[in-house]
Amino acid sequence: RRKYIRLDIRTKISFQIQDRQDPNAEMIPAVTKNVSMKGVCFISEKKIEPGTILKLEISLPNQSQPLHFVGQVRWSAPIKENEGEAGGAQMFEVGVKFFVIDKNDVMKFADYICDKAFEEEAKSDSGKEKSHP
Repeated sequence: RRKYIRLDIRTKISFQIQDRQDPNAEMIPAVTKNVSMKGVCFISEKKIEPGTILKLEISLPNQSQPLHFVGQVRWSAPIKENEGEAGGAQMFEVGVKFFVIDKNDVMKFADYICDKAFEEEAKSDSGKEKSHP
């Protein structure tokens, strides 16, 4: 059972594989599938092995600058063809557990997650019929 709620949020994310041989490796764009306070799942054209350390930048709609994280890939799996774009490159879902969130970004991220959780709750409540005795 999960400690933190996961929210289905599609937003831009960029990642850089942390490699001592190439500290200036390029930032690779991707798109998030879901996020929580402890991690993120994103969709990428690049297969990344579990255990890989990533520097991440997540762009949130309510922030002018991306938020900065460091995390470790926990799992990576190919997306079945029918879930991806027809004729496109093989895509992968990548699950990352955060272990460093920039101290200036942690409250911004927490506020965003809380706001989205309340929005989801409000949506699910409005869809329920209220019965009165």
